[in-house]
Amino acid sequence: ATATDPNGNTSEFSAPASVQSAPVIINNYLSVKLGGFVYNRTTRQFTQTLTITNISGAVITGPIEMVFLNLKNATLVNRTGVTQGSPYITVLSTGSLGIGQSLTITLVFADPTLATITYTPEFLAGPIPPGD
Repeated sequence: ATATDPNGNTSEFSAPASVQSAPVIINNYLSVKLGGFVYNRTTRQFTQTLTITNISGAVITGPIEMVFLNLKNATLVNRTGVTQGSPYITVLSTGSLGIGQSLTITLVFADPTLATITYTPEFLAGPIPPGD
C-alpha cells in the first residue's frame, strides 16, 4: 500500500505481502464411501478406509484436505495438522482429482476407551494456512 501527497509523491505504508486464498468447502463435489472401523490388537488402534470420488463436472485441483469436525471418543493418529480446533488430513497434496476419479485413504484412530468413534467429514480444496 502507498500514500500519495498532493504533489504526486508516494511513500510505502508497509512491505509487500503475499496473500493466500482461503480453502473452499467441496463436500457437494465428492462422494465418500466410509468403511467400517477395524481394531488392531497389536497397535491398539482402529483403521478406517475411505474411498473419495469426484462427482462434480470439473477437475478438483489439490491440495484436498479432510477436516474431522466433532471428532468424538478418539484422536486421529495420522493427522496432518489441526485447523480451528479440529484435526485434518491431507487427502491429495498435489495434482488433481479428475471427473469421476476416486482415491482411497486409510485413517488411523487411537480410541483407548473403545467407545464408538464419530465425526463429521468436511472436505476443502486449497491449502489450510499455517497456524490456522
